[in-house]
Order: sequence, then structure tokens, then C-alpha cells
Amino acid sequence: MYERTINHLLELYIFAIDVASPTLENAVISAFLLAQSRYNQLPGNDFIIKAYTHQAISEDSLLQKYLVLTAAYYWSPCDDTEEQRKLRDSVPNVFLYKVLETLAQLDWRNPQSPLNTDWCVFHNHGSSNEKEKCKETWFRYLEEETQSVKEV
Repeated sequence: MYERTINHLLELYIFAIDVASPTLENAVISAFLLAQSRYNQLPGNDFIIKAYTHQAISEDSLLQKYLVLTAAYYWSPCDDTEEQRKLRDSVPNVFLYKVLETLAQLDWRNPQSPLNTDWCVFHNHGSSNEKEKCKETWFRYLEEETQSVKEV
């Protein structure tokens, strides 16, 4: 289910790029983060290959930033399935380089992931007011999600 979800989100992300809608791009990135949280899974090597080789997705895209930070904080090659190991050689070198570069820049005394604290790192905001409004919206949503989990 997770694979199907993120593949549909990739199609929607490409559509957002095609129609030049930063608002839709932001929403799709947030949906990637929600899917990762809900399914407790990371995008696999096959997905990374698609996202890094699709001509519509630029190297400085929000999606590639998300994939690099996700890999830097959570990916362990030891956890790859046999199928993922076979695909690892096909993962673009630029992705692996960016992951290593990110790992080198992390402050390991404070390893809090932006994936858990500030989703706006993966959004394009036109102004600081827009960013604050976005943060309020997502914090309120996450509080509601947390509350509903506690009630179960």
C-alpha cells in the first residue's frame, strides 16, 4: 500500500511542477511525510531512482531534498531487502553524494530530524507570514492526529 501511495504522490508532484503550483508541491511533500509516518516506511531505492531520473524534477527540488534528508537520518543499507540491494547500484551517485554530504553536516549532539519537527523545511513559502500559517496548520493537524491515536 505504501509503494502505491508514494508512486501516486510522485505523479501528483510531477503534475504540480508541470502546472507550476508551489502550493500543490508543498501539499504533496506533506503527504509524503504523512505516508512515511503512517506506514512507518521509507522510500525504497526504486522510488529514489524514479525521483532522481525524471526529467521534470530538478536537482534542487523539494522532493529530492526530502529524499536526501530521509536517507541521512533513517536509511541503513543493512535494512534493505534483497530487491533493494539489487537496485542500490542503480541509485544515482548524486543522491548518494548528497546523503554523505548531509551526514557530514549534521550536528550529532542534537540529531533531531526536521522530518519530525519542521515540515516547512520541505516547502516553498512566499513570505514569513505564509510560513507561519503553514506551521500552525500542520502543528494543529499533528496535534489532532496525536490525540486520536491516544484515544484508541
